[in-house]
Parts: sequence; C-alpha cells; structure tokens
Amino acid sequence: MRRLLLSLSLVAACGHPSPSPRADGGLTDAGASPGTPCPAPMTKGPWVQQTDDTHATVKWEAYPDAGCAQIAFAPELPDGGSGSETIASGTVTATVVHGEYGLEFDLPQPDLPGTYDLDEVALSGLAPDTCYDYRVLSSGTATERAGAQDGRFCTSRPAGASFTFLAIGDTNPALGHTVPVLDQVLPARPDFTVHVGDLHYYSSIVETWAYWFGAMAPLLRAGAFFPAIGNHEFELDGGSFTDYYARLFEPQSQDPTEEWFHFESGGIWFFALDTEESLDANSPQVQWLASALANAARQPGFRFSIVFLHRPLYTVGDCSPLLDARAVLDPLFREYGVTLVLQGHMHGYERFEVNGLTYVTCAGGGGLIGDVNAGVEANPGDAALRVVASNHYSACLYRVSPGSLASTVLDEDGGVIDRWQKTVP
Repeated sequence: MRRLLLSLSLVAACGHPSPSPRADGGLTDAGASPGTPCPAPMTKGPWVQQTDDTHATVKWEAYPDAGCAQIAFAPELPDGGSGSETIASGTVTATVVHGEYGLEFDLPQPDLPGTYDLDEVALSGLAPDTCYDYRVLSSGTATERAGAQDGRFCTSRPAGASFTFLAIGDTNPALGHTVPVLDQVLPARPDFTVHVGDLHYYSSIVETWAYWFGAMAPLLRAGAFFPAIGNHEFELDGGSFTDYYARLFEPQSQDPTEEWFHFESGGIWFFALDTEESLDANSPQVQWLASALANAARQPGFRFSIVFLHRPLYTVGDCSPLLDARAVLDPLFREYGVTLVLQGHMHGYERFEVNGLTYVTCAGGGGLIGDVNAGVEANPGDAALRVVASNHYSACLYRVSPGSLASTVLDEDGGVIDRWQKTVP
C-alpha cells in the first residue's frame, strides 16, 4: 500500500456548493458538429501527455455538461505561423473530486468537491518530428478570441535529432517565484517538461489546485508535461493524490504503467520513478526499471537514458539522500546507459559528477528555498562530488544535440546559475 507521507487536518465542513452531476454520468464521445464550440466552460488546463512519434493526448477539466471534447490543431510552420487546422474529437468522462480545501481560509479559488468532466482528445497519425499548435473548442477559455492558441506540443524527434526540454521541481507557485522562473525559461520553447515532483502545496495554506492550474498555464501550454510523484502529492491524507494527480495526470505515456513510466524522443529514453514507493532491489518498480532500461538500450537509435524522480539519491542539502536506493539504482544506471539523473525535494540547485554520471537537484521551482549546505559536514564524501550549488529559485534547460548534452540553469531574474556540457553518444 502506498505510504501517505503528509497528513493535514484541513478539510472543511460539508454543505458548500459544488458542481451538479452530469445527466448521463458516464463516458461519451464528442457529440457536437466539427468546429462547433462546446458549451461547458473549462476549469483546469489544457495540458498534453502521452506523446510519441505519432500520438499525443490533449486533456482538460470542465464543468459537467452533456457537451463535447474537441480541439483544432495545426502544424507549426518555419516562419512561426501555423498550417491548416484539423478538427479532432475526443471523449468526456465524469470524474469525482471528494475533498475540499480553502473555504475555511476564505481563499478566492477554493477546491470544491463534486463531479467534473475530464475531456481528452487522443490524437494519432501525427507527423513525427513536428510541433503543433492547438485550440480547445470550449467556451469560457481564451479560444473565444479569434485565432487564439491554447498551446503547443511536439511529437518525438528521430534518433540523433536536436531538441530542448525543461526540468523543474517543487513548484508551489502561490509563493510568487514560480511564474518569474517560467518567464525566463519558456522562451526557449522546450518540446516538453519533466517535473521532479511536489507539484502543489496545500501545506503553504494559500495554494489550491484551482489556483495552481491558472498559475502554471504558461508551462502546461508550452509543451507536453510529465510529472513524477512527490510527497506533497499526498496532502490531505492522500486525498489530493486521488482527486488531482491520479485523476488528471495518469497515465502519462503510451506505456501502460502509471506511477512509474517512460517515454522517448531523439533516441533519448526518459524514466520517471516514484520515490514514495519501494525502491528495494526486488520491488516491482525496480524490477520494471531494470527490464525497461535494458529494453531501451537494445532499441535501434538508442543514445542514452535520463531518469527523473523526487527524493534525491545525491544531496548535501537539508534533506537526506536515499542511500539504500542509490546502492540499488546506481549500478543499473551505469549498466544500461543512463547519463543524467534529475531529482527534487531539496529546495535549491545542486550538480554532482559521479564517475561520469551527472546527478542534478533541480528543485528551486517555487517552494521555500532550503539550506543547500546543511549536510556538507556530515557527508564530506558526497560534498566532494558536488561541483555547483545554489540557493536561488531556478529551472533547468537541457539541449540535446548530436554528441552533446548541454544545460543552462536560470534563476527568476535570468541569471545563469550553472552552465555545463558533456559528450554523449
């Protein structure tokens, strides 16, 4: 059973208004005529997941309505414009939120229980190595403005191609630092974002998921979104995991696994792990990882793998590294071609170079910055392996090119915290 790491007694009394249940209460297809705006206002999103070379899934949440799920999408053109639009329809699933939060603090955007539609448009037959702009055909969104674009996504790149991706963690945007960080890194137009966990924080009191989706909209609409699981995903006795993370973000890839998963672009294989579950050598997660890493390394065009997870394997900050898990995972990483491990939880930035394998703590996304040097004296061996550290809010950009993996880490003012490059297959 999953461990519930945070228990907060913040659930308000019942009796407050909530959305009405939808009449049919189940799954429907997109019933409107192509191009006809759907009547249900969007409440969260949109965002994109489950991308590969020919697939992508656009998701959003809406108030219950016997409406439809439709998008218009078009390939990006070299001059910065878009090609001819195609209308695609999807499914509408009634989903239930059980908890509520924020009313007791009189927050302007509380999270309310009730039934909400999860709208999904699963696209197939897309062109590989192509980025697309899309619009959600739903009222109550920016798409009501003629020509507005809700977002973009890119299909997987061919082996050896160049592309940019973003890593960020421990976001907590209500504290005011996440959006300035995003302002600095999103102009790089990353193909996708990997989030190393702790997306949202009820423990900061003022943050709700309703607020989070608004603040994080620039990131969610910039490219596909792949979040690993962190401990703060389990606030309110784990209710926030069921109500939000699991309901909205799983599954994240074409891979059938949910809590741990992988995807590929450019011959680079990405593996997300769940550090709230066992990482013992015989655990289901590690057995899956060993098999999946080995399988990836056998694929035509394989270059290297990147692993991202929440609790760090290397850190000398103010939290403890997962030493037992490190002893299990590090040999697997080396055997099967892992080049970079992205981690969170310690609120700041660190880079460790460990016999050719790079470990990066990229957890300065908005949560209160921690003491990045708290464990230096207690762990002198690991401290000697750390080459850069910063106690600034930040996010990590990565550029994959033929023979090269390069990173630029920017703070919320655009300052460069770290810049590095390494030779890769």
